[in-house]
Order: sequence, then structure tokens, then C-alpha cells
Amino acid sequence: MFGCHDDCEPSADLSYEVYGWYSSKDHDVLTQLEKIESLRKETDLKKHLNWKWTGEKPSQSLYVGQLNIKIATASLPVPSSQVDTVVGHTPLQALCALLAHNAGGADKHLEQKLEAVDWGVNQQGSHDDEARFAEERHNRGFAAEHGSNQWIIDNLSADAKTSSVSLPPNVQDDLYKLNQLQQQYDANQWAITSDRQQLFADWYKYMLSKYPPPEVVNKYPDVDLLKYFIEAQFLSTDKVESLEHRIKQNGRLVIKRDEATGSFDGAKDGTGGSNTIATAIIKQAVHLQTTLRTHRSKHVDLKLRLNPGPRFWQPHEPVVLMSGKGLGGNKQAINGTLECFVLQTTKSLNQVFAGEERKNLMTRIRGKLRNQHGTPAVADWKRQSWQPLMLEWEVELYPVDHNSNLHQESRVYVTDYIRQHYQVIENQPDLKLKQNAKPKISKAANIYSGRSLLSPGANMAKNLQDQIRLLGNDNVVDNQTIKAIQQNLRGLSLLCQSLSGFNDALLMHQQVLQLPITDPLGFEAYREFTHKVAAAIAGQGGYAPLPWNDFNPIRSGALHFRKLRLLDGFGRVKDVDLGMHSLVKTDYFKPPASANLSTSFKTNSVWLHPRITQPAQLHFRWLSAEGRDKQRELQQYPGATMVCGWLLPDNLNKGLFFYDRKGKALGELDEKAEWTPSPMDAAAPKHVDKILDPDVKRLVKFIQSSVLNEDNFMSLWLKTLETSLDQIHPAATEQSRNLSLLIGRPLALVRASLQFELKGKPAVNQSWDAFHMDINRDAKTHKGLKVFQREHDNFTQVKLPVRIGEHNQLEDGVLGYFLEDGQQNYQEGCFHSVQSHQVKSAHIKHHKTDPLWLSLAEGPVNLTLLMDPHGCAHATSGVLPTKTISIPPAQYQQALENLQIYFRTTPLITPGNSITRGKRNTNEMQLSVPQEPGYEWNWLEKTGYGHSKRISKFKDFNADANFYSDLQIRGGWVQLKPEKQKK
Repeated sequence: MFGCHDDCEPSADLSYEVYGWYSSKDHDVLTQLEKIESLRKETDLKKHLNWKWTGEKPSQSLYVGQLNIKIATASLPVPSSQVDTVVGHTPLQALCALLAHNAGGADKHLEQKLEAVDWGVNQQGSHDDEARFAEERHNRGFAAEHGSNQWIIDNLSADAKTSSVSLPPNVQDDLYKLNQLQQQYDANQWAITSDRQQLFADWYKYMLSKYPPPEVVNKYPDVDLLKYFIEAQFLSTDKVESLEHRIKQNGRLVIKRDEATGSFDGAKDGTGGSNTIATAIIKQAVHLQTTLRTHRSKHVDLKLRLNPGPRFWQPHEPVVLMSGKGLGGNKQAINGTLECFVLQTTKSLNQVFAGEERKNLMTRIRGKLRNQHGTPAVADWKRQSWQPLMLEWEVELYPVDHNSNLHQESRVYVTDYIRQHYQVIENQPDLKLKQNAKPKISKAANIYSGRSLLSPGANMAKNLQDQIRLLGNDNVVDNQTIKAIQQNLRGLSLLCQSLSGFNDALLMHQQVLQLPITDPLGFEAYREFTHKVAAAIAGQGGYAPLPWNDFNPIRSGALHFRKLRLLDGFGRVKDVDLGMHSLVKTDYFKPPASANLSTSFKTNSVWLHPRITQPAQLHFRWLSAEGRDKQRELQQYPGATMVCGWLLPDNLNKGLFFYDRKGKALGELDEKAEWTPSPMDAAAPKHVDKILDPDVKRLVKFIQSSVLNEDNFMSLWLKTLETSLDQIHPAATEQSRNLSLLIGRPLALVRASLQFELKGKPAVNQSWDAFHMDINRDAKTHKGLKVFQREHDNFTQVKLPVRIGEHNQLEDGVLGYFLEDGQQNYQEGCFHSVQSHQVKSAHIKHHKTDPLWLSLAEGPVNLTLLMDPHGCAHATSGVLPTKTISIPPAQYQQALENLQIYFRTTPLITPGNSITRGKRNTNEMQLSVPQEPGYEWNWLEKTGYGHSKRISKFKDFNADANFYSDLQIRGGWVQLKPEKQKK
């Protein structure tokens, strides 16, 4: 948008024409799009642009518009004071809340139904739709930011899906080292960005201290002390943690990719350094790529590729949506194809408009415009336009302050700040206030203000209108209500925008245009210091500190709206009267009853669930089943596995079968936790200590130790697993019901790492008091008193909850988990079940009463999980989006096919074997077994030499009464295995 001023006195109607083009043809959209391979054809280009033309393909684009003003009837519209103001996480959520509000509240769940239909969630599907919708709604309250990159190895051969690849340990080690270097490089880059922003904030305070405003009486720090502090913290090349040292150490990684496959095709350090982390990455990547070439064959074509890693998340700033007559800004969306005209000329547009040919071209264009009334090309104003351009806002935040950094006594966050006020509600993605705690909000308001560019909501309303008819088709909402909503949508005039800069303001920053970093009035030494600062910041400043703001790195509490003002393109303003109507709030933002807010305060306030203000992530990753001593995260390459072993409940004998990661039987624990090696393999471990995989061994020993302490532990644990499995039905699961009655479902034993991480360094308290403390703390550091750390009010030590597994979601495959203690044991000797059904056992806990609590400053916590391999694993914290990871099918399909199930049998009295040619045939017996499609039965028994004997031929069982003269007693195992394993 742009405006112009015409000082002429109009005596008749006026008409303005606007012409625009790209000054450089290389920047023209037609030139840019022609570089894309898929848009080389003219038909594809038209479809992509939604343009239509006839004749030759244009080489340059000219944009023309006409504005006709009717002077006689032109008047300034006055926006209505009756403006409905809605606050939500997203524009869609705010619109759905407005529609539900306008519908009169007859359907209490109408807002959620409207959101669900737009997101494609079927409210009348399976019984876990409500849980999945709540999770999706929670996750959409965050904005994603790029995380650390990850190197992977792909098999790009034509038959990659069917061919197996086995990589030697040295290749796996090389990939692990490469990813460790990449993580170090990315972490350094984020720290560099944090330091540059903090350097600008400190230099900003330095300039205020050097040239204080005359009206300010605050005693600023000594400028020489400030200069020394900044040089020591950021500009020293000797100090390991300084900005300059980190920049020099890291280098700048520039990756070249193969255009066809996207795989690694070379790299360089953009700084030209030779001893940087970037060059170490390049050397390791080239070495690994060279190694992979030696494994190339007809079925194997291994390529190294750099993939985006897990993302960081920052909470969305609250969105304000306004609806009312005269607001303006609700331009109708331009749908369909835009008619274009091809004007023949041999010159470029720069040449045409600089010469005489311009008049002829404009005359031809005016002839075309005569037939364009009612199209986007021609606008007729019968009154002065009111087009809001910007929203100014002012809000008050009242955090839950007991034991927070704003509390009068503590002044720093107490580690139990969240635990004291909030609770983890089972299967809910957000934290809720404790019912009996009645937490108090801050009495002093934290006032924040800012401005945001407005955007019209026409497209959003149109898209929702197209989807809303599905509500009637699914009988979710009655037709009368649907018609009322559609009518309401057609008449809505909408403006919406988030409170841009709100998160920055909570961290005491303001992103505004800044003057160049210079000190023209300073002496030579100070000017040289400023030049060093400018070079170190490298244009990444721009975040001015707000020392008088309050520091809220953990967002929570009540947000009260004080002022909203609309500004149009000509500088005219309109204050939104928040006293005319109560603020319409989505049910997500409605203050809970336990918040104990006054009625008048609730009117224009919304409730903010706890959030980490700066970008963060819940790092939830599989650990490799190999290389256990190094605690490696799983590196993605063909043949990689995170499955340590398999567990199979024996529902007949109330025991458990154990298998290695490839599906080979190891042995069985009976109801008394006594170990019996597998009869199918003479090499099966005879004792628990002989089990090779340490994680399988640790689980077996845990069960044996628990049974010694609790006689009925095995029964209780099997019941817990069975209850959990009843709630797990992934779409990928195919299991015979009859078979599952006999053996249960195979459970994968996997390991994962869990950790909260911030992107970059923790946000710093920018107040003058904190700055004085930082300077004094730095002085003490040089005396060896303690390690220097900028003041962040201890928010990284606050414990945050994590819930593993979601038993109300059918796709979640987690039955429970163990917390590892790093000493080959489980913490507290407990299994943490995901089920709400509790059993009385000292060795079984439930996340309903005992969630996992971690802080942002803690290192990774390792977990051992039991899960259905077809399902996924959820990690829910409430303060971040729910993290979901799953086991790739290639990791478990072959192992499941290899599983051979066997059952111990009590001694059987069976008819004697048939006699052929005077010899007894001991390879057949009479036994009644159920028919399992796709499986076959075998009989296994021990010989006198300790070897296993297999009988695969069973005589049909004779149900008639017979008196056999030749009977025998036989004992052993019945084996069930897939038919395709026949040899």
C-alpha cells in the first residue's frame, strides 16, 4: 500500500492511474518463474500465476490500476463504535469463536466443531477424535523455527525398498561423528545470534550511559567500566566463550547439493578458515561420501544428505480479530483467473516510459480499462476510503506471581513454580490450574504496547464457508444453525492481526528500525570500540532493550486489554471502544474459575496457559540399539535400528517370552519369574546373565527382582500391559484375534532420549538492576569467585512436566517406560504405566499421579519404553507442542516375521507311535491344535542328549473312545511359526 497527496482543488470528478513494473527485468516474476523447471511450459506458468492471456508469451509484466473518485458524493465514512473484538491463538480460532458467539451459545461446542471441520477432523469418527483434536488445537498455538540439521544416508537404488543394506561399524561411527560436529556447529550459530543481539542491547545501554537524556536522573553505569565489560564478554579473541572467539571457531558452512537427488556434492567454509568446525564437517562428510562409494553395487547406491532436524517452537502471540460495520479492509478475495493483455513493443518498459512511446502505450491501456469496471483493475470511490493499515495495542499482563521472578520476596523463579500452581490433566495437552491452590496473580501490572500491520479476513471467511457445509452432511450441527452461520459469514467485515512484538516485549526487547552503529562524537578510542562492535554484530542487531519493562521468560496469567486503535493509510485513527462490548474470547482463553478474577477484570481479559517465551523444543529422539556405551541418538542410515529386543506376553501360562532384536527366541519367564532358555536354539542363554543385550537383560532382572519383593507382581504387570494394549489400535496393526488370545501382541523394547532445549542462550534480564549485577558478577569472575553467567532470573531451573504416552489415542503405542539411572538399573525400580487404571504395586507407577519433571538446564534423560511397534510415542509437556516419534516399519517388519512362538505343555499321555517295518516312528504324534491361518504347528521336546527334537506331523485327533494298548508320556513345547518360514 502507498499513498499520495494532490494539492489541487477538485471541481469535478477525478481519475488516477497507477503504473508499476520491475526496474530490473531479472527481478520480474515472469523471469523468476521461468527458471523453475516445472514451469517452463506456458500452460503451467499460466496455471501457477492464475493469469490468462492470448497471443505470444509476454516477456515482461506491467501492472496497471485506475481509481475513479466521485467528488459530489465523496464523504469520510465513520466506523461504527459497535465493534466485536475477539482474541484467539490463530485467526481461524478467533473467527470460529465469533461465529459461535453470534449464534447465541445454544451449542456450547460449536466453536470447536467449526475449528474441527476446517482442520479435517471428523467429530463423529473413532472415540479418540476428541483427544486428537485437543492435541492439534494445542499444537497450532505455536510457530516453528528451524532446528539443527541432521546428516543421513539414503539408498537411492531403484530397488532400495526391497534390498537390504548392512553397513560396517566404521561407517556408522563416521556418521555419528559427522552429526556430532553438525550439532556443535548449529549450537554455536544460535549462540552467536544470541550474543550479537545481546551485544547490541549492551551497546545501546552504553550509548545511553555515555549520552544520557537530560530528563533522566537515573545513575547510569560508568562508560569505561561498560566498555571494558563489553570488550571482555564479546570482543576478546582469547576468551573461549566470547562472541569473537566463537565466530572464529565456527566458520561458515556452505553446502553444495546434487540438483537431481539433493544429496551432498561438496562444501566450503565461507570465511576461508582452515581450522574451524565448518572445515571439520567438510572433511568428515567428504571422507564418509568416499567410503560410501566403495559399497556401491547394482542394488546399493548410498548417498549422504543433510536434512532439517527437529524444529524449535515459540508460542503464537495472541490474535485480535475485529468485526463491525465501517471497519473497511474487507476486500473480496480475487478468485479465478486474472485477465491479462499482451501489448506489443520492441523496447523495455524502462525505455518506453522514458520516451515518447509512453503516450501511445497509455492510450492503448486506457482503451482496455474502459471495459474493466467491477474488476480489480478499476476501483470507483463514491466516498473517501477508510482502509485500516495498522493496529496499535496496549495490554497489561498479570502473571501468576507466587515464587516467580516478580514476587516481592523471591525475585527469581523457584524450581517448583509450575508444579505449585499447575497440574497435568490426563490426556489433556495443556496444563491446568490446580483446583485447590487458587494461585494469586500479580497485583502490579506489567504494561506492554506495540503496533501491528493489519490484514483483511475475507479469504479466511471464504475458506471456512466452503468447508462448513460438511457439518450438515455429517449431522454434527443442525441445518438451521448452519444456514445462520453461512449468512453471518457473508455479511462479516473482518480485520485481524496478532499482537506482533508481544513475545519480544516479554523478553524486554523491541524490534524497531535503528540508526547505524556509530559514535561520531566520541574520541578516537571510543570510535574504534564502536567500529569493533558494529563489525561483530554484522547487521544482526535491531532489537532495542526495554530496561523498564518486566521480564517474563515464562508466559502465564491474565492478559488485560487496555487500548486498541486503528490507523488507516492516511494517518486517521479510530479507537476501539472496549467498554461497549465484552471481549469475545475463545474457550481456549477463557479465565478458569480457580483463577479467582473479579467479574469486571474478566470482561476484557484472557487467560494465558504457561509457555516458554523464547523458542524451545522438547528433544525426544530414539537411541541406537547399538553402541550402547556411547549413548548415541539413532543415526539414520540403511540398517539402523532402535529396537533392543522383543517381549511377548504368554497369556496361557501367565509368563513372558523374550527375543533379541532380530526376532530370535532367547527364553521365557514363568509366573514365578524363573528363567527357561528357548528350546528352539541350543545356543539360547541358559542363565539371565548370559543374555547379550544389556537392555533385555536389565528388564528380565527387574521382573525377577520385583517378583521377589511382591509375589503377585507378574500377574499385576501382565494385567497392566493387557489393559494398555486394549487401548492401542494403530491403523497399521494386523493381528489375528484368536492368535492374540494365545500369545498377546509382540512388544518392542526401545530406548529414547528426552531433554528440553532453548534455541540459543537463555534470554537475559535487560533491566538496569540486572545489568549492574552482571557487571559486578563479571568482576568477581576475574577474581576466581564463580563462573560468570548473565542474569536470567533462574527460569532455566524451573521444573516442567512431561507425560510419555497417550492411552486415549489409538495410534499411541506406548504401554509404559522405565527411567534409566545410568548404572544399568531403573530409577526407583519402577515401571511407569501410561494407563489411568492403577494397581497396588510398589514397582508400578502411573503418569496421572507421577509425571516426569525436567528443567531447561538439565541434560538428557534416557528412557526404556515398551510399545506396540505399529504405534507412535507421544511426549506432552503442556508448554510446547506435543512431540511424536514412531518406529519405521523397516525396523520391525522382518523381526516380527522371524518371531517363533512356543508354549510349554504339561506331560501328555498320547497313543504310541506307529510301527513301520518293525521300527517305531517317533516323528509323529496325535495332538489337538487350533488352526491358525498362515501359521503351522510343531512339537519340540528334549532328547536324552539335551538336544531339541522337532515333530511337525500331527495325526488328526480321534475323539472316539478307544482303549490303547500302547500309551506313552511325552513332555515338551508346542511351537507356532509362520508358514513362509518352512524350509
